[in-house]
Amino acid sequence: MLLDALFPSTDRPLRLGGGGGGLPSYLQTRTVHVLDEPRQAVAGRMLSWQVQAPHYTPATHAAFVHQGFRRNAVFRRCVDLLASSGCQAGVDVIDLEDRQSLCHSTAGGAAHPGAVALVELIRRGGRARPVPGLSGRVLMYRLWQDLYVYGNALWEKVRSRSGRVVELWRLDPRYIAVEPDPRRGVKRYLYNAHGKWWPIELSDVIHLMHVDPEQQFFGVPPIYSAMRDLQVDNELVDLFKTTLENFAVPPAVLEVPGGPDGYDLDDGQAEKARQLWKQRYGRKRRGDVAVLPPGVTVKVIGMDFQKLAIGELSATSENRVAMVHGVPMILLGRSGTQADPTRANYGESKEHFWLDTIVPMLGTGAELLSLSLVPEFVQDVPAEMAFRTNSIGVLQAAKLRRAVDATKVFEGGVVSRHVAQQLSGVEQHGPDVFYRRNVDGVIDASATIETLEQGEL
Repeated sequence: MLLDALFPSTDRPLRLGGGGGGLPSYLQTRTVHVLDEPRQAVAGRMLSWQVQAPHYTPATHAAFVHQGFRRNAVFRRCVDLLASSGCQAGVDVIDLEDRQSLCHSTAGGAAHPGAVALVELIRRGGRARPVPGLSGRVLMYRLWQDLYVYGNALWEKVRSRSGRVVELWRLDPRYIAVEPDPRRGVKRYLYNAHGKWWPIELSDVIHLMHVDPEQQFFGVPPIYSAMRDLQVDNELVDLFKTTLENFAVPPAVLEVPGGPDGYDLDDGQAEKARQLWKQRYGRKRRGDVAVLPPGVTVKVIGMDFQKLAIGELSATSENRVAMVHGVPMILLGRSGTQADPTRANYGESKEHFWLDTIVPMLGTGAELLSLSLVPEFVQDVPAEMAFRTNSIGVLQAAKLRRAVDATKVFEGGVVSRHVAQQLSGVEQHGPDVFYRRNVDGVIDASATIETLEQGEL
């Protein structure tokens, strides 16, 4: 018997392992079958996997959390980095005319009480009274976290009996629905709490979203576009673990000769041979020497890690997950990459991350909060909400470099003063002049734009 030749004795019981034996989903969907009779007459029986079409988990709220945030390290780190960066910026209310803060006393007058009340409400985490474990940073962190995990972030404006906004409550995007209106698009929001739908007026909901071109009511998170790459990355991790636990070598085909000088195996014996092979040479016994009877051969199929370039596949899927979030891979702790083996570009990458991803994100959020909250607290002065970034070191360093570069081109006579001020990101002031130098390199004259246009210089 082939089983006696392959496995003359066994010191452990046969474990069939129900439910796929811990295999990842793509292996559980494959079936074991016996090849056709003409092939069997020549080569005997051979076990193989029938490869099916790839299976992807539907892109739902549950998938974004369970397949992404809880299972994928790259996605989790991207969301944490975006949310923690966004909540570093302070909230302020500024006057649209003079661009000065309304929350601080100035030479022109005292702070605006409505602006101060709005900022204080957000600093308390949206509650009328301080709540343990809830602060302004926690509130803003959940706002950006919901935006990038679910594609939607919602607050409810809770009003007093007089109609004044006294609290801001986070609404879980998983339990939100809308009641359509043929003219306005949305009549009101519905929130499911404890199995019951509660109506919320449209004017009492602040809804920030990543816009979905196919619908106007709800957005989709950036990971929606890279959901396949996310699942590929998860499956690769499962493949590594399964290989180490069950095989420690690439999956193989055990080819058995048939005919009068071969072995006759029925389906039960073939399945038992497969399980015994895994038990003898997989898991903790990986690397043991296998002794085969005459005519029996082992052929590796399909999953040679080097031939499949698993490392490159994993890096590609991780890069795409980070790319859709606008996060450079180097900020995720991926040091020693081919692109930057020394992490020399970390500072530059962080600056681009703030300028290209965080600043636009804050601008969109500030505009929506201005439209929804400022009219509730400030009615007598044209104002808007803004996120202060003057405490962000990487942005201040970038601003200083721009100012130094603008000063150099201004002193070199390349641009005028106002252009240099614009390049530096400061308000224009003083006469718009060009500077010139004498032969000793000392500034000895200046000319206004009008003088230059008249050809006097």
